[in-house]
Amino acid sequence: MLLRDLEVLIAVAEQGHIGRAASQRALTQPAVTKAIQRLEAEAGHPLFVRTPKGVVLTVEGDALLRRAREVRLALEQGRREINDLAAGHRGEVRFGLDPNLVTFFALEVCPHLPTGESAARISATTDSNQTNADALGRGELDFVFGAYPTSLQKGLAFETLVEDRIVVIARSDHPARMLPRPEARDLLAYSWAMADAGAFSRLRLEHTFSQHGLAAPKIGFESNSLPLILATVAGTDLLGYQPRYVLLDQARDGSVAELPTTGVDSPRIIGLLTRDGGYLPPAAATVCDVIRLRATARLVPVRDQGS
Repeated sequence: MLLRDLEVLIAVAEQGHIGRAASQRALTQPAVTKAIQRLEAEAGHPLFVRTPKGVVLTVEGDALLRRAREVRLALEQGRREINDLAAGHRGEVRFGLDPNLVTFFALEVCPHLPTGESAARISATTDSNQTNADALGRGELDFVFGAYPTSLQKGLAFETLVEDRIVVIARSDHPARMLPRPEARDLLAYSWAMADAGAFSRLRLEHTFSQHGLAAPKIGFESNSLPLILATVAGTDLLGYQPRYVLLDQARDGSVAELPTTGVDSPRIIGLLTRDGGYLPPAAATVCDVIRLRATARLVPVRDQGS
């Protein structure tokens, strides 16, 4: 199978249309059709089915698409490795960062990274752990620094660095503090300030309530901005659900603190997500080494208070 034909396969699959794929690849439609026909002849099976709106992959076509993407990613990594060898530790590091770890990375990791003309250019993408994991799988990122993803897809490997706990947080004079270690049922009376739907902490909170046979908690405020969530919790009766290190790093003024509860806390594992057996550029490996050192030194989990 020719690499250029596999590239055409990827384009047609992504566009779902022969004409649009031809435009993307700067080819004629007959050339795209012939490339697909060559692949089908070699595979011995049809790869696409025509529909009124375009084309869709067959089961066999989907299998070949996955392999084609693996081939493209391997070649891209090979080219990058060659360039890295020529440039030493220079280049670009592309990684995904858990929003809850932004302050930690800025204050604890950045000051220890190499600087100067030969230092790598660092590009950080702040998004949900699952979104970052998906981008890593597609080869768009070198690694992800964050929590264990909702599901670990095939081809990725997770290295555990520290384990913390996600806890209920509230303002210092919140009415719930009058309760002796409230349970999930006691907290149904309150609304919550949470990250957007799909965020790890929100999924864990909903799962915890479900395990207790309770309806999902009411979300009174949602945002992808951690400082905004903390400020909202500090100024209202809304509860929050955040890792303990967030309190250590971003809520030091005491306006927001952990609300001791029974059966509501959840474990949260922090580490590095990489492609299993994939190429990790030297500059990215250096950043990972710094993260390992600073995480084990600074992201020390607080002992659970009586649970």
